[in-house]
Amino acid sequence: SAFAFQAGQCKEAHASPVETSSDDVHIKVQDCSVFTRCLEISIPGAAYLSGQYCPDTVRDKGSPFFTKPGQIKAATIHLQAVSAKGDQEQQKCAGYGWMLRRSSTEDLILANAAHKNLPVVELQGPALLCIKEELLGLTFQGSGKFTFKALEKGTLQKPATAGESSVAVYTCPSPLIERQEYLKKNKLDSEFEDDAAAKQVFRFDDPSTAVMD
Repeated sequence: SAFAFQAGQCKEAHASPVETSSDDVHIKVQDCSVFTRCLEISIPGAAYLSGQYCPDTVRDKGSPFFTKPGQIKAATIHLQAVSAKGDQEQQKCAGYGWMLRRSSTEDLILANAAHKNLPVVELQGPALLCIKEELLGLTFQGSGKFTFKALEKGTLQKPATAGESSVAVYTCPSPLIERQEYLKKNKLDSEFEDDAAAKQVFRFDDPSTAVMD
């Protein structure tokens, strides 16, 4: 199936035009799923917690869990659903939907545990922040705005209790711009009179998926 973003939300089989200075652009996302799409998380006052969290290939008790890699292990942050039967760190977020916790060298993430042939996710890092709402529903179907509580005073550089999440959209340059830069770099002449002529040749689409206007 083909997916696209409409009014900031992920929609199936629909193309949403975005007005630019010269062209209409259709943002198309293939396989728009909570198990495949990265999330853009914004936590005011905590730049190190903000950024892109991507789903791991291993599922946490059937649910996705997300990771924002850091330059070192201690700087890596996990986004995990809160479970009523979770570990001691998860109990700090009891009554909340999701939590951010620091990565640990003791984390155990296995696609198939030898004794059960099932995926195992046992995170050992400390909890940093608890998100009240069901984050994935808000991100994919709602406004993306959520409320949270920080567990330590030093977690935030300034007081805040509200953040925002959105589905990440990957940007790529226009092939016309790439072509112009290549010609300039290699001092080559263009075989087209202008951009309008080039657009008649270039196909701005992913032919592997269908788009319904």
